[in-house]
Amino acid sequence: MLGEHLVAGEQLLGADNDLRALEELCRTTSNESQRVAERRMLDMPVQIQPANSRDRNAWKLAGKLRDLSDTGCGILTEKPLMVGDVFWLSTTDQSIQLGSFFARCVRCRMIREGSFEQGFTFFSNPRQDRSNPSQPAF
Repeated sequence: MLGEHLVAGEQLLGADNDLRALEELCRTTSNESQRVAERRMLDMPVQIQPANSRDRNAWKLAGKLRDLSDTGCGILTEKPLMVGDVFWLSTTDQSIQLGSFFARCVRCRMIREGSFEQGFTFFSNPRQDRSNPSQPAF
């Protein structure tokens, strides 16, 4: 069983599709019972910048928003971010209507060379901040 998992992992790491590698990693390591909120799977662009306004335009990192919940999100990037740091995340997809918001990086793991999965937690629910608080966010 362990050998089969290692072989499958090697095949995924050699693949061009980072999303399949991430799905395999989540399937083998995820603990759904510890989740605070239900996740919605997505595939939309997101921009990551430093949170403090003085450094906000110092650099920008493009990523793909992969999942979203009321409490956080998962993003794929080409570069790792520092766990514990706070970032300014921006989306332009009107179907979700998140806009820009602050989030803390709580997890960073390498999927394969040049591909990193980052986990973020929100300080407040960005969707509810823009809508009726009595309505469910997603």
